[in-house]
Amino acid sequence: MRKVIGLLIFCMIFISFSEMGISEASPKSKYLTKEQSIVPPVTFYDSYGEQNNTSLNFLTNGTYEWKWTIRSAHQFSFDKFSDKMVYYTDFNDIYTAVDGEGKRKWMFFDERANVSRTARGTLISTFYDQSSTLQIIDEEPTTITQHGYLKIYNSDETVRATLNFVKPNSPFSDIYWLDNNENIIVLEQTGIVSYNKTGQKNWTYGTDVLVSEDRLLGTTTNVDDIYFSDLNGYLIVEIGNKKILLDDQGKLVNGEKIAGNLQSSFIDYDDFNKWKGGSYETGEGANLIAKNLSGKIKWNYKLRKYGPPENIVANSKGHVFFSDVNGNIYGLDEMGNEMFCLLRNNSALTLTELLVDNEGDLIGITDNIGMFKIGLRKASMRINGELFKLAKLPVVKSGVVLVPYRNVLERLGFKVVENQKTHEITGKLESKEIRFKPEDSTVYLNGKQRKLTVGAESHNGTTYIPLQLIAEVSGLEMEWDPSIKEARLGTATSLAQNAVERFLLQVEQGDEVKIKNSLVKSNNLNLKVAKLLGTHQSFKQIYDLKSISVKAVSKDEMIVETVQRNQQYFQKNQAIFDKVMTNHFTINRMKDGQWKISDFDI
Repeated sequence: MRKVIGLLIFCMIFISFSEMGISEASPKSKYLTKEQSIVPPVTFYDSYGEQNNTSLNFLTNGTYEWKWTIRSAHQFSFDKFSDKMVYYTDFNDIYTAVDGEGKRKWMFFDERANVSRTARGTLISTFYDQSSTLQIIDEEPTTITQHGYLKIYNSDETVRATLNFVKPNSPFSDIYWLDNNENIIVLEQTGIVSYNKTGQKNWTYGTDVLVSEDRLLGTTTNVDDIYFSDLNGYLIVEIGNKKILLDDQGKLVNGEKIAGNLQSSFIDYDDFNKWKGGSYETGEGANLIAKNLSGKIKWNYKLRKYGPPENIVANSKGHVFFSDVNGNIYGLDEMGNEMFCLLRNNSALTLTELLVDNEGDLIGITDNIGMFKIGLRKASMRINGELFKLAKLPVVKSGVVLVPYRNVLERLGFKVVENQKTHEITGKLESKEIRFKPEDSTVYLNGKQRKLTVGAESHNGTTYIPLQLIAEVSGLEMEWDPSIKEARLGTATSLAQNAVERFLLQVEQGDEVKIKNSLVKSNNLNLKVAKLLGTHQSFKQIYDLKSISVKAVSKDEMIVETVQRNQQYFQKNQAIFDKVMTNHFTINRMKDGQWKISDFDI
C-alpha cells in the first residue's frame, strides 16, 4: 500500500519541482565539474528500449567508481541486503539473489508467485489461486479479489511451511502481515490467524470476522482491511466503519482508551536517514540537510537540478546517497562535498530505489538502467579466480604492474621477514625464495640475481614490487586488465577458466562494455553477443554452471568446456527449464598477457 501512496506523492512532487532550474552551489559544498565526467561503463536505454548514452554523464572525484550493472532488474522489486546478498525481481518475474560482485547465488521462478524477503531474511512467496475469485457484495459496487496460499522458505530455499489465505476487500491491503517478531498474520476461513516462522499456529481470532463459501458468490468476507499501527504495533482490522484492535497475542484491545494514540508515527525513510554521526533529511525546495546528533544543522546541499532529494541512505562513514525525481543519483561525503553524480539529463519522471550494502557501497535500481552498484574504489586482484583485497591500489610504471609485496606474498603462503639493519626483505615458501630491497633494481629469485628496469619501489609509505616477479617465484602467471585496473595471478588454466566465468557473468548482467573487453576484436563475435543479449527488458540469458574443464591446445591457446543449465527467459514468462548443454570456448593469450575469448558455440 505504501508503494502506491509513495508513487502518488512522487507524481505530486514531480509536478511541483520539475520546472526548477540549475541551482547555485552551496558555499559549504564542493561540486564536481564537467572535467571530472567519465563515460559510464553501462548502456543506457531510453523509454523505447533504444540504446542512448548521449544524455548520461557520470561525474566522479575518483573515490567511487561504477562496479557493475544488471539491466534486467526492474523497480519495486528491491529487498534489503542481508547475508551479503541483495534480492530483486527481473522483468520475467524471476526472483534472484546476487552477492556484492553481482554474481547470482540462486533464483526462484514461478509465473504465479510474488516473492519478497523480510527484513530478517525470511523468503516468502505468494501464490494466487487463478481458478477461483474472492467476491464481496455490499452496498458499494462489487469488489473482486483473490485467495491462494503462501510459502515460507528455509535459507537453502526448501519450503518450511505453506499457509492458505483469503484476501480482504481493500485493493491496497497486503496478502500477509508481519508483527515485530516476524510472526505472519493471514486471513483464513477460520478467521485471522498468526503463525510463527516455522508455520506453527500462535493464535486465531474469529470474533466478528466472517469468511464463508457460497456456490454462487464464491468466498466472501466482511473484512475490508488488516494492517499494523506504526506507533504501537496493534493489529487493526477494519470491518465496514468499525476498527478492531488486537495485541500481539491476538487479544481484543479496548479501542476507546487508546483511540487518541493511534495516529501513525511512520517516518518516510525516502526523506530521512540516520547514521552514527547524525542524520540527513529533505529540506525545503531542492535541498538536503545534514544534522549532528543533537539536531543542529551542519550543512545544506542544494541539488544541481530537480528536487527534492529522496531515497536517502547513508553508510557508516557518513557518506550519503540519494536520488531525485528524474533519476539523477548523488553521493556526498560527510562534509557535503560531491563524490559522484550520475546525471541523466532528462526531464521525465524516473523511478529509483537505493540501498547501502554491507561494504558501505551503493546499490540501486532505476528506469532504463536496471540494477547497479557504485562503490568505493578499492584495491583488489584475483588469485586463481578468487577476489583478493589489497592494502593499496596497484601502480603501473613504464608498463610494469607493481603491487604491495607483503599482501600478495603472504596470501600465497610465503613467510615474509624484513632485516631491520639492512632493510632486505625475504619471502620464502619451501624451496622458493625472493629477496629484494626497497628502491633497489636488483632482486634475487631462488638465489639468482636479476637486474630490473623497474624494481622494488616505495609509494606513500608502502613498498611495491613487480607482480611479474611474484608470478615467477610462485610458478604462476599474471595478467593485467587495464579496462578495470585488475591484476590477476594464477595458473594458465585458471586464468583461461576465469575468463569464461567472467564472460558468462557479463552476459547475464548485460554489460556490453565489459563483454567487449573480454573478447578478441571480431565482428562475428559481436553478432553472437548481440543475439545473446537481446533487448534490455524482454530477454535474460542465465547460465547455471554445473562444471567447467580446461584443455591446453598450445602455450597460448585453451579450450574451455562448460556444462550448464541453459535457461532463456522471454516475455510472458515463456521459458526453457533445465536444458543441460555442453558449450566450448576458445581462449587465446594476447600480446599483453591477457586471456581473451576468440570463439564460443553458445
